Amino acid sequence: MLSPRPVAQAQSEPATQDVPTLAINSFDELIALAASAGEQAGKLVAVCGGMAADSAAVPILIGLGVRELSVVPAAIPALKRQVRDLDVRECAALAARALEAESPTDVRALVAHSKNPPGGSR
Repeated sequence: MLSPRPVAQAQSEPATQDVPTLAINSFDELIALAASAGEQAGKLVAVCGGMAADSAAVPILIGLGVRELSVVPAAIPALKRQVRDLDVRECAALAARALEAESPTDVRALVAHSKNPPGGSR
């Protein structure tokens, strides 16, 4: 989504071939894994800072399962307006398409042309 480089990648050693390989290709995949694990454990997964305040990232974060966003006080009113207008099912569909996108630019184009555009205006 926002970072095209691998965030984490571990490869099996010859002596540990039975250990599964972990390959996370982008930051959004890592968030999706964390959100899924959090949901299974009954825990909220939060994102804070610039990404949480990025209106293009918000629908994807919601679609990935993030249910708490922490931003500077000045960003709260706009974020609340945007989140109120989002449909979680549409965000999940958007996030699924974003996970398949080739680049951050492609993801932002998906968001701009979605039913959940930045700023919450449809």
